[in-house]
Amino acid sequence: LYTISQNEIVVIRAATATAEAAVVSRMQLTDTPVAMFLQGSRLTVISSRNTYTPFFDLMTGAMFRPFSSSTQQTVVSVLDIVDKTAPALVQETIVDGIYQAARAVGDQVYLVVNNNATAYVPGLGMIWQPGPTPVVSSIDPINNITIDNMTIGSTAALRIAAPSQYRYQTRNEYLQSVADLVYGTQFNDGLAPPSVWRRAAEGETGLQSLGWLDGNTDELPMDGGQTTTVLQFDAKESNPGPVSNLTMTLRGYGGVTVYSTEDSMYLVMQESTSTQDSATGAFIYSTGSRIHKIGLTENGLVAEGEGFVKGYVHDQFSLDEHNGFLRIVTTDSWFASTNELYVLEDQGDTLNVVGSIEGIAPTERIYSSRFDGDRGWVVTFRQVDPIFSFDLSDPRNPHITGELKIPGFSDYMQLIDENHLLAIGRNATAEGRVQEVQVSLFDISDMANPVLLHRYSLDSNTYGYSVASSDHLAFNYMPAIGTLAIPFGQWAQQRIVLLSVDVQDGINQIGVVGGLAADPNVVGWDAWWSQTDSFLRSVQIDDSLYAISQKSVHIVDLDDPNTLVQQLTLQDTTVRSAALAGLTPMTTKKLSDAVRVRNRQTPSGAATGLQLHFDDVLAGVSLDNIAEFEFRIRNADKTVLMTVGSETPDVILTTAQQRQLGTGTYLVEVRTRSSRLANAVFGQWSTGESFSVVASTPTMLSSSTLTMADRKLQWSHVSDRVTEAIRAIPEKLNRVTGYDLQITDAKTGKRIQFDRNINATETDLNLPAGRYKAWLRAIYEIGVPGKWSAAESFSILGEKVVVNDLTTTTNLAPTISWQPVADAVTFQIEVTQPNGTTPVYSAENLNSTSHKPGRNLPLGTYSIRVRGQLSSGVATEWSDPKTVTIVGRPDILVAGSGFSWNATGAMRTEVWINTSGTSNRVFHSTTATGSSVSNVVSDLGLSSGAVYDVWVRNILPDGSMTSWSAKSILKSSIADKVQVHSMAPLAVGEALTISWESATGANSYEVYVARNGQFLLRQAGIRDTQFTLPGAAIAGNYQIWVRAVGSGDLKSNWGDRMNVVVQQTPSLSMSDSGLLSWTSLPATSQYELWINEVDAHGYQVQSGLVHLSNLTTRTFNLSEFSGRHLKIWVRGVQKTNEHLTYSPWSIKSVTAPAGATASGFSFAHSFERVIDGVLAEL
Repeated sequence: LYTISQNEIVVIRAATATAEAAVVSRMQLTDTPVAMFLQGSRLTVISSRNTYTPFFDLMTGAMFRPFSSSTQQTVVSVLDIVDKTAPALVQETIVDGIYQAARAVGDQVYLVVNNNATAYVPGLGMIWQPGPTPVVSSIDPINNITIDNMTIGSTAALRIAAPSQYRYQTRNEYLQSVADLVYGTQFNDGLAPPSVWRRAAEGETGLQSLGWLDGNTDELPMDGGQTTTVLQFDAKESNPGPVSNLTMTLRGYGGVTVYSTEDSMYLVMQESTSTQDSATGAFIYSTGSRIHKIGLTENGLVAEGEGFVKGYVHDQFSLDEHNGFLRIVTTDSWFASTNELYVLEDQGDTLNVVGSIEGIAPTERIYSSRFDGDRGWVVTFRQVDPIFSFDLSDPRNPHITGELKIPGFSDYMQLIDENHLLAIGRNATAEGRVQEVQVSLFDISDMANPVLLHRYSLDSNTYGYSVASSDHLAFNYMPAIGTLAIPFGQWAQQRIVLLSVDVQDGINQIGVVGGLAADPNVVGWDAWWSQTDSFLRSVQIDDSLYAISQKSVHIVDLDDPNTLVQQLTLQDTTVRSAALAGLTPMTTKKLSDAVRVRNRQTPSGAATGLQLHFDDVLAGVSLDNIAEFEFRIRNADKTVLMTVGSETPDVILTTAQQRQLGTGTYLVEVRTRSSRLANAVFGQWSTGESFSVVASTPTMLSSSTLTMADRKLQWSHVSDRVTEAIRAIPEKLNRVTGYDLQITDAKTGKRIQFDRNINATETDLNLPAGRYKAWLRAIYEIGVPGKWSAAESFSILGEKVVVNDLTTTTNLAPTISWQPVADAVTFQIEVTQPNGTTPVYSAENLNSTSHKPGRNLPLGTYSIRVRGQLSSGVATEWSDPKTVTIVGRPDILVAGSGFSWNATGAMRTEVWINTSGTSNRVFHSTTATGSSVSNVVSDLGLSSGAVYDVWVRNILPDGSMTSWSAKSILKSSIADKVQVHSMAPLAVGEALTISWESATGANSYEVYVARNGQFLLRQAGIRDTQFTLPGAAIAGNYQIWVRAVGSGDLKSNWGDRMNVVVQQTPSLSMSDSGLLSWTSLPATSQYELWINEVDAHGYQVQSGLVHLSNLTTRTFNLSEFSGRHLKIWVRGVQKTNEHLTYSPWSIKSVTAPAGATASGFSFAHSFERVIDGVLAEL
């Protein structure tokens, strides 16, 4: 049993024959739960969230909650409840907007939220900022302060004495406060529309934005409006966030009434309308209802239509959809009320009224309604309770069939069988004065004459109340035992009343559960308001009734409902509550913004330590509601370094903790534990706030090796210190104003530079190349310097070496040269791959300005760098890289009557062509540029239809030449090869037709075919671009080659081999008893079976009625589908080396024999199917 108690979800194990019921787990919510749905192993909980943000008072800077902003959101939490003792949060989605309604259809949950169409804009705020510190002239023994000869009674008044410490927000600060207040996100130009977030998945941090809820941007009317969003959630998904949403603008006022079926959802919004009388000019006012239809489709939410009717609806039971028509009953009560029934039809994008009954029960209004197929009932009331019966079988001509007038009215009606309505409402006097709560039973078997069979009053006065009158979920009728259980309260007595309902014996009380009472010394209305618990629901589990209140569950045996079997306390603190709900985006941001990390010191200047501080004013929360704080520090890799707890919003890290932390950049997070629940646990961690821990002395940040072009020293910033407050003297910030820098020669130790009070954390040097040491210290505002840092060594490199340009060459050991460098005694050379990191060759201690590698380098492109070693022992910078390419002989690629070659780095190319197989030269050129010849006939004037031998070699910029390429053979008038089209597997008996692309220069084609590696056919003289093998194909693997034949019997190369598989298909048959069987296939041990249900015309009714993929038998019994039309597919499955090959499908349409029953053979066959399935899974 899953129930909500205050702000917790409580899971209860139901009682059994051997064990009592017990609370097995509790989950704490930070929001107000309003609905939940149980779907298999998933529990979806919907909660309402209101976040209040106080404003600054413009005069005093104080915080006043009555003048505050409210951000309203709806939270959807999906829980995995496989383990009832430890439900796990799978996903949480936060939606901007006010909860309106929710519905569940299968695994889908649909949520409806509203947002005001006009955005809230806060007033201009004031901000306190540090100003001139007041001069304190004296402090007397009782802490009175005298400032500028004015006595102030306490330290709290110190800020008021210095009004200059307040200022108005700047424009950017104001815009940012608007964004934080309304949306909790970074402000962009123009207020953004409402949006959606989801809780981070595993391995993520923070809340992930899912984007805005964009809707209709039509301009709203002056009399108001709102945007309504419907969101769809798939509870069975691994990350069940919203899968679809639809936002629309609704004109009107009040809440949205929601009615839903399995396929459609209707949203109804009340509007006021007015028409002007053309004769008198007077305005006639009335109420109306705007109806929006939304399709709940497989592809998400779709707006399908809109309609309008006169009057307003009472509740969701005022609407009903049947056979494609929407029936709706309304009351128009602008002046004298009337009631109407309308029937609407979806015609395109409009819901049009096609039938109606107007003027029902004038001067009265609708209290309840119920529909059942072609029937309907409506209860109205003013002095008596007319119940009207409606015939709705003709949607275009609905009519009233009967009417029953009795005192009182019914708030809710429920069909308990085809002929009886059970209702709850109130009695009334003949004058219409409302009396006691009563339950009524109506006979509706005769639609022309509804009859009140029985009526039962729950009390004898007008002060009783049942939540079942307004919440149909509290109306618990148990048809199997003919019992109704409803909550009922009279003054401060709260209970569940059980009534037996029988057509013959009437309605009688058979038991009372509970008796929740307030303080017995408090009477009358005071007792009513002092009541802190009440029954809300009841549910039947086995033979017991569980009566559920806000704080407890009472269990009785339905055979003896007056005897309490067990009572559970839902707020049992022995079962610890687990935190569930997270923080809103605004709250997490404000919590992180409210965390401060500061270095503290005593007034005398002694360091106190690193302080973690939580500012409740910046966070917009009250410390009174927080029992405990936890601060967590993580490094850049998100590893948790330490967690520190405190009952106060301040923590000062110990010396050991600071030593453990060291210096660096970290994230600090905070979470709190509520003081409102004695057993509450900590909530979600806030988003991380970045902070840096720096040493008390500066640390060198610049490289230990500086270049001559960038001789800049950089160091870390030293944090300011905060002097602790004493008595009435406020804390004071001791700022760092600058740094002292001392530099010495690393070899001699002689000081060569001393700079004082540098007001930056960097400085440019004007020192020559060499090795140095540097010391740094901070200078504070009060003039006291900090400690000198440890010595930091650094070097300044000499001038960069300039390497001479290199060209592409065939030389495998090219000479590398560079410009001389002053004071350089030796050089170092480095040859790498173009990436600059993979070494190929290196040499050191070179005494000249050129070098020839001591070994040959492979062909390719290389990057070369050189640097010098100065006499001072310092190296120069590496030179800028230079590139050299070493090339070999080119390769030729023949394409039809043309050819191309690679000409990397070449100035020109030498081309040589002979008649193939001879020394007869037909073309020679040493000045060819580019890297290709398109056609030797048109470009070089060679003869068509001949065959040639071709060579090329490249001539490089340094005059060297590559070796000649390998000889390539070119056929001047025909394509190189034929491109054959790919083919799908064929079935035995089909024709095997081969096709290919037309080839240049081809007069005919030649085809070569083999089967299973053995020659089958060779056919020449084919004039078309396709060929069909004679006869029907038999099973096997076919290999096919095609080549072109041109003029003079010139032949292209054979094209790439094409493989075609010809497979046998099983033959299907069905016996008179409904046994499906099929023939075996060679080398096939398994078969796949697929069955769909179709109608008599062959149209699909249900897909995947049967799908078995690992059948080892060749039969299947269809007797269980007696008389149904089926379409059947079967194919063979061959498994070779873990690779699956499928035969073509064999298809058959059959009708399973009517009345066929499973025989002993079919039972054995079914058992064999089960075993096959188990073996396949194993």
